[in-house]
Amino acid sequence: MQLLANGYTSKEIANELNIDRNTVETYKDRIKSKLDCKSAIEIVVFAYKNKLIH
Repeated sequence: MQLLANGYTSKEIANELNIDRNTVETYKDRIKSKLDCKSAIEIVVFAYKNKLIH
């Protein structure tokens, strides 16, 4: 979530974490589903509001 908040793309997140881009996309989709978010922006807003990132 922090990397999303910092404006990283899925490809950049994958490179930073040494994982496949598809894995990043899958995680983002699962987070969106569980938090009932429609976009990565909504994930970031949720994370800020709940003090998960700063």
